[in-house]
Amino acid sequence: MDDAVVGAHLSERITAGSCPLIDGDRCCFLACDFDKGSWALDALAFLDVCNDVGVPACLERRHSGNGAHVWVFFDKPVEA
Repeated sequence: MDDAVVGAHLSERITAGSCPLIDGDRCCFLACDFDKGSWALDALAFLDVCNDVGVPACLERRHSGNGAHVWVFFDKPVEA
């Protein structure tokens, strides 16, 4: 991953992703993918549960408008 890859991804010339696993099968974030017919209701239900248990989460709607990611970041690595 470098500036050229990030730039190409943000300008929609390529699709880039990441694998959040780090040493010891741990992770620092989750990017939960919601698509298909019920993506909006599913993403909102996930956000509601995050809110209920006090986990900050952020919704990112896809450029296409047909799906979303919910991002959750951790203060320190957690077991995956």
